[in-house]
Amino acid sequence: MSNTAERQSPSLTEIGQTTAIIAPFLYIIGQKYAAGYFNQLGCTWVAGFLTFQETLNYALPTSFFVLLGAFLGYVIFSHGASAKTQLIVILGLPVLAFAGVFVSAIFWDVSVAKVSSMIINVWLCILFGFYSVEAVHTFRQPQKRGFKEACCWAIGSAFTVYNLSASIGSEIAESDLKKIETRFPKIAQPGVFGVSTEARLIAKVGEKFLIMETSGDTREFYLKSSLDALKILPMTRPL
Repeated sequence: MSNTAERQSPSLTEIGQTTAIIAPFLYIIGQKYAAGYFNQLGCTWVAGFLTFQETLNYALPTSFFVLLGAFLGYVIFSHGASAKTQLIVILGLPVLAFAGVFVSAIFWDVSVAKVSSMIINVWLCILFGFYSVEAVHTFRQPQKRGFKEACCWAIGSAFTVYNLSASIGSEIAESDLKKIETRFPKIAQPGVFGVSTEARLIAKVGEKFLIMETSGDTREFYLKSSLDALKILPMTRPL
């Protein structure tokens, strides 16, 4: 980490520059996440029909933690924190989170492996935002001290987050399918009875709606232009 960051604080302009730099990356993350999500559902082709805004929406969870890391970096550097303090904060966050998971597992039924995987993913997103701020900040300094190290950390964490995005989307889709009654509302055509398939509304894709029809273990997907002739049934809420 950079000692230069101890003497000079990053400006809001640098924060804006950092955001501009990582924004395209977050869009790519949204694409990867959506591809993994719809692939797990069984309709990989849907990801290619998403609009720009919808793709960004799928990147929102990742974006939040990346921006949180950038804000954390700004706060730490603004207060002139030493390299040792920076290291304590960066390593202390996941350590506290892991400790909380293991303590919770003693009293409640918690999947340690799944929650630990989630913590690692979140931590990597925070690292990317944190070191992106430091990289931009140190690059603007005369001696650029710490710039290479910050870039290595930022690029390394970004590469890992990129590779994990599809698997994260896949895990979320798998979870949604297990909780299908509370995640995707049923739709029915009024006046039609004795239908052997079950139809559910999955998502809005562009100007159309993604519908999933299930019959036994078979799932079929198609896009529908309008839901005017259909009735969306209320979802079951968990107690």
